[in-house]
Amino acid sequence: MMRIHFSTLVAVSSLLLLGQACTSNQDQFSNSVEIESMEGVGKTVEAQAQQGSSAKVENGYSLEWFSCTRNVKAPFIVMLNRKDAVFSGDTCKTGLAQAFLQQDFNVLAVNRPGAGKSEGKEIIGDDQSLASLKGLLKDQIESGKVLAGLWGFEDASVLALRAARAPGFQFLIIGNGVYDWEATLNESKDPAFVADLKELQKGQDATFVEKRSIAWDFNGLPKTVYLYHTVKDAKYPETQAEAFRAALAANQYNVQLIKAPSETGVLTPVVHQSVLIQIAQSIKTPAESK
Repeated sequence: MMRIHFSTLVAVSSLLLLGQACTSNQDQFSNSVEIESMEGVGKTVEAQAQQGSSAKVENGYSLEWFSCTRNVKAPFIVMLNRKDAVFSGDTCKTGLAQAFLQQDFNVLAVNRPGAGKSEGKEIIGDDQSLASLKGLLKDQIESGKVLAGLWGFEDASVLALRAARAPGFQFLIIGNGVYDWEATLNESKDPAFVADLKELQKGQDATFVEKRSIAWDFNGLPKTVYLYHTVKDAKYPETQAEAFRAALAANQYNVQLIKAPSETGVLTPVVHQSVLIQIAQSIKTPAESK
């Protein structure tokens, strides 16, 4: 497959659209959206918690999951845990889960494959993790859950972007994403982070980078995408988020990019929750859109 460098993708997409008499929605969305309100931050609503583990799929892992149900008729947002830590009973009370629960979404939190004994590769979207996640999502849908959206943050964005092509998702939320693996290695200002990624890439075949560079081919993603990126973040290049937003918009995706304010390049829990609340407030649930 021919590879197009991410820095040229937006220009190529725009030129293609010009030749097809399509109108791009690129100018309808701002690259900088202020956090309008902190309403709801720190507030806690109760949700029924249920913890479980998926069956191990062929060529995959078993996955630990945590379901937070506030309204049995409401759709679920799938949240991928990026940390190598086993879930606790307070999962539904965390600020990130509460951001969606407060807006009448339910939450399906999915733990990092191999949680507690992870080698690191699982969160960056290896094939076994992807197969495991798809198996879990299929089982949850068959049990009656409506999985409306998928959320992935930082290195978990790689697995989220790979899994988002599964049919049924109405929207995708990515924070501080890795959209082009090679560009992240070249542009990241965190040497230790780059070294970790290169270590994970050792011994992989030629398809490794391609599978983890959604910018090269984002066909099949949900048509509504929310991106947010921490201002001054050292690990994850801000230019990637801007270019990915423009490329999606030029291809008729409903996309918004929020730049989360930060003086130090670190996304604080309060700002992080407020960004997700803002996104959740702007999403129309199936019941509201009818």
